[in-house]
Amino acid sequence: MNKLKVPLLLCLASCATSLGETASAVTTPEQDTLQALIKVGGEVFLPAGSFVVGEVGTTSYCLTVPAGTHVHGAGQGATILTMAEQSSASVSIFNLTGNESSLQDLTLDGNKANQVVTKDIGEHRHGVFAHDGANIQISNITAQNFTGDGIYLSTGLTNATVTSSTSQNNIRHGITLGATQTGTVISGNHLSGNTGQQIDSEPVGTDIINDATVANNMIEAPAGLYAVTVGGTSGATTATQGTRWSIHDNTITGSLRLTWMNNVTIANNTITLSDDKSAVEINRNSSDITISGNTLAQTGPERNVSGVYIVGTSTVNMPSKIFVTGNHISVANTTAFGVRATGTIDVTVTGNTITGPTGGTDETYAGATMRATLTGRHSERFVVTDNTINGFARGVGVSGDKTKAWIIDELDVARNTINSSHGVGLDATNDTPSALLVMGNTWGPGVALPHVSPASSNTTIIASDEPITVVAATP
Repeated sequence: MNKLKVPLLLCLASCATSLGETASAVTTPEQDTLQALIKVGGEVFLPAGSFVVGEVGTTSYCLTVPAGTHVHGAGQGATILTMAEQSSASVSIFNLTGNESSLQDLTLDGNKANQVVTKDIGEHRHGVFAHDGANIQISNITAQNFTGDGIYLSTGLTNATVTSSTSQNNIRHGITLGATQTGTVISGNHLSGNTGQQIDSEPVGTDIINDATVANNMIEAPAGLYAVTVGGTSGATTATQGTRWSIHDNTITGSLRLTWMNNVTIANNTITLSDDKSAVEINRNSSDITISGNTLAQTGPERNVSGVYIVGTSTVNMPSKIFVTGNHISVANTTAFGVRATGTIDVTVTGNTITGPTGGTDETYAGATMRATLTGRHSERFVVTDNTINGFARGVGVSGDKTKAWIIDELDVARNTINSSHGVGLDATNDTPSALLVMGNTWGPGVALPHVSPASSNTTIIASDEPITVVAATP
């Protein structure tokens, strides 16, 4: 394998002698020489130093790393490549493409203070643009101060990896998964201060992103922004959804949001936030989602936030097969929810410790709650079992609106320990739920009697070891 060392990096030196000097956003003959060396392939070593790079003619990149080529710097903060000021609207420092190519041990700086940025200009100036290759590796780099993304993973990637890197203070996202790819791994990175999302999945049209892993990262979003957004594309079936994602063992400041996804595991993460979002949000017709073993803490004063929020928007966009299991979930506001499901098909909440503040009086705000909100398709089942629910004005609650055909078919509440002001809240006025099981729960001494609120005469009691008052159904 070729091992090329470029001791003076002459191909870059004529752009500028220091970071403080102005360089035009064009290449030079010397930079062309470096590109020619890189094209040979093998191992290419860039020395320590600070250098400015410009785009190649009318292309959208400064340097291209082709298949089988491995570019090394002298280390993050030691080899620094800075984008020339006034660069074109869509240009990346590195174009990383082809099988078995890699980039490592350097810092890329987008020089955002000296770029033109408007509503329509600048969001595609990236540090690295990777596409069309298998086993592309990005490791031990810093990508910062770009008007676009630090790292953009585009179409045609198989088993790409981004590891042990930092992406920070970019105007768009830290890392973007932008088009069809499979097997992408994002692991051991530090992502912070990016003003879009720290990690964003944004396929469009027929693009699908499958079999991705996001693990062991430190992810810190500015207040009010989502930390991680993972999405498929719109549609009534799983054919347009991303599938088989694993998001585990991350430490996240900010919200994690899924939309149009299938077969996703969110496990063993620590997620903390204090803004107007929920720790985990599951949206649209996402299905087969397991949220397991996480510590989720919403510590802010905002109303109507949740530890886990699951929400549908139409009868073809209702989340289903959602499992919330074995988590430690806490919220700080008396007007917040532990687990909240709205416009969903079926949700199971089991084996969690769900903690809210005491002193709340509005029984809408429960440790676990489901509300039917869509006409034309019922919410089928809400299962709440084997949880410990502390605090909250209400332990478990359901609601609907029969005048709009907003119906929950079945509520099962079993083997929970409930230490809330009130136990299980039914919506008798709206015949919600249609069927009810309440068995084997343990009630704290502060739970008001009756432990279960009155049920409609139109509600079928499947089984109950609690006395339940039945009231006549209203027209």
